[in-house]
Amino acid sequence: MSLLEEERVRQERGQIWLRVGYCWLAAAYIWFSHATAVAWLSPQLLVAFILSHHVWPLCQWHDMRTHPIRHGRREFFSIIDVFYVCVVLALDPWPSLPILYFLVAIVLANGFRYGLTFFRFIISYGLVGYIAAMSFRIYEGFFITGVEFGMLAVCFCTIFVYAYALVAKLENINMQTEKQSMLDPLTGLHNRRAYDRLLARAAGNATQDAQTSLILVDIDGFKQINDDLGHAHGDAALVQLATILHQCVRPTDHVCRLGGDEFAIIMEGSDLQVADTAATRIQQMLADGKTTGFTVSIGIAAIPDHGGNQQELVQQADRALYLSKKEGKNRATRADFLVPELGHRTRS
Repeated sequence: MSLLEEERVRQERGQIWLRVGYCWLAAAYIWFSHATAVAWLSPQLLVAFILSHHVWPLCQWHDMRTHPIRHGRREFFSIIDVFYVCVVLALDPWPSLPILYFLVAIVLANGFRYGLTFFRFIISYGLVGYIAAMSFRIYEGFFITGVEFGMLAVCFCTIFVYAYALVAKLENINMQTEKQSMLDPLTGLHNRRAYDRLLARAAGNATQDAQTSLILVDIDGFKQINDDLGHAHGDAALVQLATILHQCVRPTDHVCRLGGDEFAIIMEGSDLQVADTAATRIQQMLADGKTTGFTVSIGIAAIPDHGGNQQELVQQADRALYLSKKEGKNRATRADFLVPELGHRTRS
């Protein structure tokens, strides 16, 4: 079980214990008020109470023990929570409706956990449940407490609006953090983490009619550049190469820095001819004399021509890059699918 899955199990277990805690809180509320106890000792409320705070948690606990990981279970539990509270709200004989506060607490607690999309849903679901429950509460003393209900409605709306804005802000922060975690801080390109995801998606979508090409680029003698000219000069070379790579590919292509002086270009929906053209442009721009005086070696492969999956594609492109280095550097080598032992075409 992964760390993320273990965390999900802990959260679900905590959700069950929280419900048990509500059970004891409600029991204390009933026990210390004789009038309340008498009112709540109705068959309908007792059944709802036993189901929501005893039978339902036991069902959850059993399901967790038999299936530690089940997609959508947390959201399903949250929906059932709101449903049970709405049932109790409809059956509660007291005009002051303290159960309303439980409804708001349940909606907010579950909404905050699972992101903005589910938060919007659970608020709407809770509001519909509240209206449905109140429709069953038309009794003689209802209109006496109309002002109280109005004040509660204003209070709840304010809380929901504020909570929604807060969740939206948190989700935006999380999205920005996730985006930053996918970028290389020096060059602004996609980093290794983003490269793995993008390549997996592109390789999975590749077909014979819509191939995916992979170009690996490596600066020749980069260690020597750092040793002779300093790391600042080496960083400038990395930034300059990143700019050139962006200029030589299509807007839909993904340029990534894998680490050190290693770069990759993922060209989804392009064949080897398109990748060859991009590699030629890269070498021409490096040879025009406007760079810091470095060259690159390039390896090119495509799926499905040079492999049937992501791993084979990377291996073929990496071996093609190795051949470029071995045969004198400053050249592009394309993996050749027709030769079993990786024949190659080299262009200097």
